[in-house]
Amino acid sequence: MTIVLDATAIIAIVTRETKIDAHLALATRLVAPDLAVAEVLNVRHKYRRADLVAPDLDAILALFDRITLLESRSYAIDADRMSIELDHSVYDCLYAAVAERENARLITADQRLARKLTKRKIDVVTFAV
Repeated sequence: MTIVLDATAIIAIVTRETKIDAHLALATRLVAPDLAVAEVLNVRHKYRRADLVAPDLDAILALFDRITLLESRSYAIDADRMSIELDHSVYDCLYAAVAERENARLITADQRLARKLTKRKIDVVTFAV
């Protein structure tokens, strides 16, 4: 099974803030749009600015070594259309567009996005942070 990890899932895996291991065990392939690198590093930056313990950079990079990064441009039209249809950010819709086109499961902490995606019949697993 192909699994799309969004930035919330990547941070949760690295910080072990959630129990999504059972879903990861089903993965034959982990994917994310290349936007994920910037988003995850930006979250790390926000932790540091807030004087919180930031997710470990080596752990982040090690996880990215296991993730196939897909070129965002290839999913741009789908993400843009989905963003309009769902009235949701293009950033989040990019992950959903990858999941839809790759016939993959999306793992996210974004409950609001997951509710909106029921219209699209995308396989979404959510978790609490």
